[in-house]
Amino acid sequence: MAIPHPRPRRTCRIRSSGSSTIETLICLPVMLMLVFGIVQTGIWFFARSVCQSAALDAAQVASAWGGDEAAARIAAEAFLERTGGVVRHATIAVSLDDERAVVTITGASPTIVPLFPTAVHHSVSLPVER
Repeated sequence: MAIPHPRPRRTCRIRSSGSSTIETLICLPVMLMLVFGIVQTGIWFFARSVCQSAALDAAQVASAWGGDEAAARIAAEAFLERTGGVVRHATIAVSLDDERAVVTITGASPTIVPLFPTAVHHSVSLPVER
């Protein structure tokens, strides 16, 4: 008596050749934009911090006893230069009267992602020493 061979079971296999390539083509640009967006946001926050610090430094020079607008502008320019050009196209406005010294710095952060907002702006107002 012969032993019957079991019939091979037919399985329905879905061919997955090439699916990893398609998944990569879909996911890679999204992941790259996410990573570059995070890096661009960090650059923007750093430029904003530099702008704040430069404005505060200039306002302290302007509000000190005997301080003037030219000295404040020089202090802000020196601070921005020491940071290596993180704030590009910086505009420094200094206003000094009997009561307050106001320093406003506007500029742009470097960009690696197009269409990302890069404007940075900060204003500091301190009382003038008498």
